[in-house]
Amino acid sequence: SGVAGGSVDIVPPEDSLATQMGIMATIGSASSAEEQRARHDAVGAAYLQMNGFPQVVARMAQGHVQAKRYLTYKDANYYDQLSPGSKRTLAFQGGPMNFEEANTFEQEPLFELFLQVRKWDEAAKQPSLKTKVPTFETYIPLLRRVLLMENKDQQVVIQPEPSAPALRAPGVTALIAHWLEEGYVKIPRKQWLPQEFPWSEIKKSVTHLERTTRDNPATTFERGNNDSVVTSRTERFADYPYLNPTLRSLLLDGSHHTVGSIEICHDKVSPLLQLVKTLNLGKSVSLFKEKINYKYPGAAGYRPHQDYYTNLDGLPQPDESKGERGFLTFVCMIAVDATTLENGCAEIAPETWKRHQYDWIGYGNSNDTACASHDGDCIGMTKGRHWSDWHWMGPFEPVIADEGDILIYDNHMPHRSGNNTTPWPRRALFGIYYDLEQVQGRDLRHEYYERELGPGGRRHAGSAKNGGKANLFHLGAGVVKSMDM
Repeated sequence: SGVAGGSVDIVPPEDSLATQMGIMATIGSASSAEEQRARHDAVGAAYLQMNGFPQVVARMAQGHVQAKRYLTYKDANYYDQLSPGSKRTLAFQGGPMNFEEANTFEQEPLFELFLQVRKWDEAAKQPSLKTKVPTFETYIPLLRRVLLMENKDQQVVIQPEPSAPALRAPGVTALIAHWLEEGYVKIPRKQWLPQEFPWSEIKKSVTHLERTTRDNPATTFERGNNDSVVTSRTERFADYPYLNPTLRSLLLDGSHHTVGSIEICHDKVSPLLQLVKTLNLGKSVSLFKEKINYKYPGAAGYRPHQDYYTNLDGLPQPDESKGERGFLTFVCMIAVDATTLENGCAEIAPETWKRHQYDWIGYGNSNDTACASHDGDCIGMTKGRHWSDWHWMGPFEPVIADEGDILIYDNHMPHRSGNNTTPWPRRALFGIYYDLEQVQGRDLRHEYYERELGPGGRRHAGSAKNGGKANLFHLGAGVVKSMDM
């Protein structure tokens, strides 16, 4: 469809050429002809990939819309130069960027090329150029050379638009900006999980794991209501032989590889890894730790802390003078049950995070400062026995969430949670990921659990080393579980 005489074609989206070619089925349908027209960047990129052009060429086509949004933010006069049709579609495309979106877009490796393509696009609309621009046939030899070069040794793979709404343009730009500026994102289930994802299987799997991993040395227990013994946390189950395949495909991307002693062979793309990789600006990530916090009625919370991994050697350290934040993890907390203040929801401190992105926060005296931020062992701790201790890590903001909502923060984010005072559990599934490139491809999951379970590790003799607790920040009454239990 097109624009003629200031009016917009009203060809129904289901009858459009893009729909007939299967492109809309690949990138997601549009509710109107005008909306489909506004998404011509995604349509064009899909068309180019379907015909074998390199991904960078497709990205040039797709990026020109984001360049339009950027330029209308950056240059007050740019909007006036747009054609009437381009002004109309801008509204469907998200409007001008805001400061955070523009700042993120400027970090895009192809940023300058996107702007150049946009400028060519605008310049080509000038009527005076009609007789000066070479004909399409002039470019055919070049197009053939590009196609032959691309396909000589490669198989063309169409990159569909992400199925998760949160990862689609233009919203994904705001999502990344929030992550970089605030240190966290919280996304509703319907925005990050595809509609067809079987969420009920995740809940079933969490229940099943609680029953079947009691002998796992990385499972800990605590006292709940009426002095009952309840499961506090389960870790290290991605290599569990009978793990629900839906949960496995959520934590791990589809491929053929090994986790522990288990060979992973599935072809599904993990929506969780897609999300984390997006926040990591497209760089590969790998699973570091996985755990479930059960928080049964009467179970305790965790006092304020950051996550620092003392039992791993050679990790990059923060250096603010060089703008280096050190080793970072993406802590993904998925609400298996809805979270409230009453059942001990997570609380985070983004304002403090902004001041301490490059360091670890002290705890009041030299003994505590040495290790109180660390997810390791600490001898002679004298502070932090209560939920309200180390209040200067705040102010804390409660994160209220519905089933399936996800909270992601990095390991410098101060966080805490309260006790569960309700009659129902408040379970949370965690997948913690790291940037493979940052540690030269090391398998940190293997290294971490090898030390945890090996001689001298916290889990070598069950949970005895921490008095039955998952870690030193837990405020509950741990129940010691030995390997002979």
